[in-house]
This record gives sequence, structure tokens and C-alpha cells, in this order.
Amino acid sequence: MQSIVSFNQEHQSVLQPGSTAGNVSGMWLTILNHYFPITQDYAHRPEEYQASMGGYTDITSVRWLGNTISDCRPFLITQTKARMYETGAAEWQTGRCQLRGYLGGIRQVRRRKWYWGIVAIGSSVEFYTYNRDTDTLAIMGNRMHAVNNHQAIHNTLERIKQEAR
Repeated sequence: MQSIVSFNQEHQSVLQPGSTAGNVSGMWLTILNHYFPITQDYAHRPEEYQASMGGYTDITSVRWLGNTISDCRPFLITQTKARMYETGAAEWQTGRCQLRGYLGGIRQVRRRKWYWGIVAIGSSVEFYTYNRDTDTLAIMGNRMHAVNNHQAIHNTLERIKQEAR
């Protein structure tokens, strides 16, 4: 990862006592901007309101395929939670439920069948695929650690990038 210094600093902020979901979002915005850069027409929207759920996604990733709003294609939603909840089963379940609701509520002119999701709590992360036709959320692999499993995370993000085209 080219932005290794910024990733390391963001990860260190996640590890600090009292770190928040905002710190986790900062770390994941660094990662997402590396794999899905603005130079390739991607954008990452923090705290995007989704009326169907009556709430805000933590990060919505989109790709622009043209110059009008109908050319904006959401493909990935990331839900983050503070490190203090990393081992709590209830928080992981809440993240999955939020993710499924937000992915199912995406509105766009040209719907796609598949979307992707991330639940990140502290340094841990789970990746998901969401099938719009069947309204099902399926985990991609196992829970991973942002540093210890960096190669698997790299491979997963590259796979999402290829499949989201």
C-alpha cells in the first residue's frame, strides 16, 4: 500500500484508548481511497443518509460512469464500530443487520444484482456480498485483522474491484 504512513497512523489511532468509530472510519477511508481512488472515478461518501433505513451509512463507495447523477453507481457500504466492541457478538450482528438494510435500500436508476459490504470493528473486518435479487447477505471468507491479514484483505478488495465493474 503506497500510503503506508497514513494507514499506520490511522491504525495507531484505532488502537488508542477511547478511540471511536470515527477512528475506524478514518482507517477504512485510507484503505478504500488506496484501492478505489478518485483518479479512477471512485468516491467515498461518509455518513450518507439513507431514507429507507432512516439512518446514515458510515461510508458509501460509488463509481462515476458519466457526468449526471444517474451515472453514479453505489457498489460498497462500510459500517464501522469502535475498537471497544471488537469482541462483542451483538455489535457484529448489529453491523450485519445495518449492512443488509442499507444495501437493500440502495436506490439507483440501473440496479445491479450484486453489492458488497464491510463491517469493521476496531482492527477486525468482515467482507460480505449482497444479492439484491434474493435479499441475502453472505460472508466472504472469515473475519480478518487489518494488519495481520493484509494480503487477504488486499485480495478481497481487488476481487471486489474486478467484480463491481
